[in-house]
Amino acid sequence: MRSTVPAGTTRRIVLPEIERLSGKQCGRDFGLCFHPEFLREGVAIADFYAPPKTVIGEHDERSGETLARVYRSIEAPLLRTSIEAAEMVKYVDNTWHAVKVAFANEIGKICQSAEVDSHKVMDIFVQDRKLNLSPYYLKPGFAFGGSCLPKDVRAITGLAHANGVEVPLIDSLLRSNDSHIDHAFRLIAETGAKRVGLLGVTFKDGTDDLRESPQIDLLGRLIDAGYKVLAHDRNVNTAGVRLAGGYLKAANPATRVALQLLPDLLTDTAGELVSACDVIVVSHGTPDFIAALEARHPDSTVIDLVRLPAAVQEQPGYRGVCW
Repeated sequence: MRSTVPAGTTRRIVLPEIERLSGKQCGRDFGLCFHPEFLREGVAIADFYAPPKTVIGEHDERSGETLARVYRSIEAPLLRTSIEAAEMVKYVDNTWHAVKVAFANEIGKICQSAEVDSHKVMDIFVQDRKLNLSPYYLKPGFAFGGSCLPKDVRAITGLAHANGVEVPLIDSLLRSNDSHIDHAFRLIAETGAKRVGLLGVTFKDGTDDLRESPQIDLLGRLIDAGYKVLAHDRNVNTAGVRLAGGYLKAANPATRVALQLLPDLLTDTAGELVSACDVIVVSHGTPDFIAALEARHPDSTVIDLVRLPAAVQEQPGYRGVCW
């Protein structure tokens, strides 16, 4: 299968039809792969012989190996995966391309309104292969925060609006980010538990920075909804709490309350928090947090915001935020 189809189509629809019509069994009598094409119109032949990647979604190892032999002479990464992942990646690729076009065009309109050469700006932008054009920031996880991203998104959106420029994509970024915090809240609410602990409240591990931390937003929503909440983060200190207080102008009332109450909600150790809570929300994947989870009550729930190791994911009561 090469045609772009929704994830699940090959296994749920195509495979049974072939078996029904042929009277044969997939994996024994015939092989099956989903093999997405990434060929651009006009340069398809060149793309076939020099692809950025070749993806094979295989029903079984024998099927994948048979198809992989076709590409023995092609010098490019050959990635073998599940049929469903191969089906999905084609949609992700094309959606990302559409996002890039829309983003560049919106930046172009903002630059034009500010009398800045948009091509010069974007020529500089693409020189950064460490953050801008790289795998960085492209792993599903929790919402963004900190002193830069939310503030600067608001600033460039404000510039666009002040100049009468419509930027629907950029406008949606903070709403999308906020909806991800809501999603984490709903995962907690679905457990029915009322004692919730947050392991990690600074916006990322290795810093004491609480400014616009999405974990503080989540903490505020939990407090506002009547949950009994505890938190543990070895990085939190008085200076960080005071600094974050100056960034609350754009925050909702629940977030302000959460930051004010934070010093009283902190436990001395991760183990103390884990033993006292029915739901443990993990936002920093530190070794001490992972070790503390080993002693949790078997009926408790872990809500993972950082993609903890497989050993934790395999435990009962585990929920990933978007995996």
